Amino acid sequence: MKRVAVVAAALFLPLFAAPSWTRAAEARLPALPPEPPQPAPEPWEQELRAKLRKPITVEFRDATLEDALASIAKLADVPIRLDPAVDAKARRLTLPKMALSAEHALRWVCRFGLWTFVFRDKAVLIVPRKADAQALSTRVFDIADLLKPPHPREPVAKPDERAGQGWCRYLRHAVAPETWEKQPMGALEPKRPPGAKLDCRNGQLTATNAPPVLDDIEKLLDSHRKTRALQVHVSARHLAIDRSALDTLQVLPREDEAASGGALRAARVTEKQIASILDLVLRHGKGRLLVCPRLTCYNTQRATSAPVVHRSYIRRLDEKGEPEEPEGLAVEVQPFVSADRRFITLVLDVPAQRLRGLDAPRLDAVLTIPDGASVLLDPSLPARADKGDRKLIVLLTAQVVLDIFEEE
Repeated sequence: MKRVAVVAAALFLPLFAAPSWTRAAEARLPALPPEPPQPAPEPWEQELRAKLRKPITVEFRDATLEDALASIAKLADVPIRLDPAVDAKARRLTLPKMALSAEHALRWVCRFGLWTFVFRDKAVLIVPRKADAQALSTRVFDIADLLKPPHPREPVAKPDERAGQGWCRYLRHAVAPETWEKQPMGALEPKRPPGAKLDCRNGQLTATNAPPVLDDIEKLLDSHRKTRALQVHVSARHLAIDRSALDTLQVLPREDEAASGGALRAARVTEKQIASILDLVLRHGKGRLLVCPRLTCYNTQRATSAPVVHRSYIRRLDEKGEPEEPEGLAVEVQPFVSADRRFITLVLDVPAQRLRGLDAPRLDAVLTIPDGASVLLDPSLPARADKGDRKLIVLLTAQVVLDIFEEE
C-alpha cells in the first residue's frame, strides 16, 4: 500500500508543477502597465446616483419624451435635462405600469431612441449616443433552441419559421423600438439609422443595428433561455356582440387611432370592463358567447386558438346561394414572459387564410400586459349569422403558471 501511494504521488506531481519552459516564457513577457485609477465621482453625482437607485412607479401612455422625463424627475427628485441634439418630438412613449428604480426607468425611456444619459453640471443630461456607437453592424444569433419546445414529446425536424418571425416582432417591440427600419403604420417617422433590420431564417436570427442594441438583444435572448420551461395559460373568449353596445363601453381606441391602421383594434381591459361586456352579452342579450377555449403553452412558444368547427357536409346556404361558413376566428398567440415574470408580451396574429372566406387582410398586434391581465381584440369582422349587425371580438387573458417545484 505504501508503494502504491508513492507512485500515485509521483504521477500527480508534474500536473501541479509548472514546467520550466512555461516559467521561462512568463519571465520574458513584458509586464502589463497598471490600469489608471478611475476618479471618484463628485459628491453631487454620488447623491444623484443614490436617488436614481430608489424605486418608483411609472406608467406612460402616449407621452412625449419631455413629459416622461418630467415625471421621472419629479418622482426621483432628480433634475433631468435634454441635450439640444435630442429630438424631443421624435416619438411618443408608452410603458405599462411598473415599479422599478428610477435608473431603469431612464434606461427604458432611452431605449425608445438612440439616446443615453450622463451626469453633467449637477444634473442628469439626456444626450444622443456617440457617432461610433450609431454605426450599424450585423450579428447572427442562433435561436434554434428557442424555436422548439423545451420538452418535445416527439423529435422536431426543423424550427418553427412562424415562431421565428414572432421573435422578430417581439424584439422590435422590446429592444430599442425606435431604431428599426420597419415601423407600424401610423407611427411618427423619427430620426433613425437606415438599414436597421431583423430577420429569422432556419433558426438563425440576423440583426443589423447599432452595437449597443445588438448587445441588448443578446442579453434578452439569454434571459429567455433561462425561463423556457415557464408555462402560460391563455384563455380566449370569442364573442359576437352588437356594434352599438360595444361602442357605448368605449374600451377600444377609435379606428383611426388603431396601431395597425384600423385593421385590428386592441386594448387592455380591466376586470370591471370585462364584467360589463359579459353582462351585455349574457344578461341583456346584446350578443352571444361562441366558445371559450383555454390553452397552455411554453414561454415564447406559438399557440393557436381556433374554435372553428370543420364539417364535411353543407348544413345551409346563405342569401347568395353559397355554403354558409361556421362562425369563429383563429388567433395565434406567442407569449414572452419578462425576466421578473410580472409582464407578458403577446405577439398576436390572425392569419388571412384562417378567416374562412372573409375579405380581410392579415391582422397582427404586439401588446405588453401585466401577468393575469386581459386584452380585447376587435378585428372589425362581421359575424356571419348576424348579417353585419354584430361583430366578432376576442377577450384574451394570459397568466404565468406557477411552478411549485421551482427552487427560489
